[in-house]
Amino acid sequence: VFSRARASSPCVVFFDELDALCSRRGGEQSEASARVVNTLLTEIDGMEARKKVYVIAATNRPDIIDPAMLRPGRLDRLLYVELPTPGERADILRTLAKRTPLADDVDLAAVAADSRCDGFSGADLAGLVREASVAALRAVVLDGAAAGARIRVTAAHFAAALGRTAPSVSTVDMRRYEALRKLYGS
Repeated sequence: VFSRARASSPCVVFFDELDALCSRRGGEQSEASARVVNTLLTEIDGMEARKKVYVIAATNRPDIIDPAMLRPGRLDRLLYVELPTPGERADILRTLAKRTPLADDVDLAAVAADSRCDGFSGADLAGLVREASVAALRAVVLDGAAAGARIRVTAAHFAAALGRTAPSVSTVDMRRYEALRKLYGS
């Protein structure tokens, strides 16, 4: 990955779920896992002379990442990304529903502002759009609508989907993330 990044500069190397790759080295970790962490550290250190190669990572568990990975010159800047606000949820819903045939009665800003969307992540909003789409499809297929009827996702389908979709981040998790934000100062 790193040699290809150097050959392809300018380049961004992005690691999602970094905690799975780079957990703290110690007694509980296997030798193979420790080698992965050591290799990543060596590669990132060797990229100091890199030209326009940037390394970014994401995690929801910064507390279990090996501290050496977070030292200056490596992944030294931590940013806490909060859950989206109602306005941001509306933007996300508009993007997610771009190819979804929406009925005229659908107001995505109102859906985003609904209190049942509080605590929704982008993935939760994607699930909401999928659930509303399935409800619309079910209404046409299972309810015996006329053959050739166009499927349209209505406000009622979104209301039903909101009743079946819950945030994936619990309030306990939110408190833990807030404590981590304060701990890491981001």
